[in-house]
Amino acid sequence: MKKLLGSLALAALSVPAQASVSAACSDSEKWSTLTLGTSWVARYRDFSRGQLSPVEGMALANQLRKDSDSRWADMFSEYWLAHALFRSGHFPLAEMGFERVLSRLPQDKEFEDLRVASFQCLGRVHHNYPSRQLSRSLYSSVQALPTGEEKDYWLFRWAIEQG
Repeated sequence: MKKLLGSLALAALSVPAQASVSAACSDSEKWSTLTLGTSWVARYRDFSRGQLSPVEGMALANQLRKDSDSRWADMFSEYWLAHALFRSGHFPLAEMGFERVLSRLPQDKEFEDLRVASFQCLGRVHHNYPSRQLSRSLYSSVQALPTGEEKDYWLFRWAIEQG
């Protein structure tokens, strides 16, 4: 059953999201819109393409958090930090980071891309560690995902985990 869930996670991640982000936490991660300054977008793209180390990514994420002038930039810095932990192989810490992002995100449509990306990354964590269970506190975040196969996957996984 755990292997099945891991396979389902990757299948859900290969489905294009309705949001403007795809393949989060992979070398082919793409955002059609990032509401950050141009230099931050370039730095994040370098990081997500593997041109910067996870440590450099963590440092930049912390600098963005310090310099952020919006709630979106602040939340993106948290996502970036969790992504850097994922890239460095610290999967349990990355999972906690993505769950933290999801638990703090407002339900506004403005944050939909961050929600989708965080769930895509959680799916990658769960693929590496299929025995990990989704935190109960994230159920409302699952409900806030845009309708589609990705949301269906997480609702299915939630139902299995809850027995």
